Amino acid sequence: ITDLLASRFQGHPHKETIERILKELHMNREGMYVHELLRDVGGGLSRNKCIDYLNALVQTEAVVRVNKKGHLM
Repeated sequence: ITDLLASRFQGHPHKETIERILKELHMNREGMYVHELLRDVGGGLSRNKCIDYLNALVQTEAVVRVNKKGHLM
């Protein structure tokens, strides 16, 4: 999936962080809220950067955004 992302997300440290986000979403099949992802991914990830990564994942159709107050699946 990370190979489908824009080139600016394919290098270090972006790729590793995106992989951690995908792992968390995979472990939580019912979906997660952004604040839950921030808590579980950790590593000092800012909300803005997390949303940037999630938007990139939504564009690749690897992640589905559900308009349920920020719920992601």
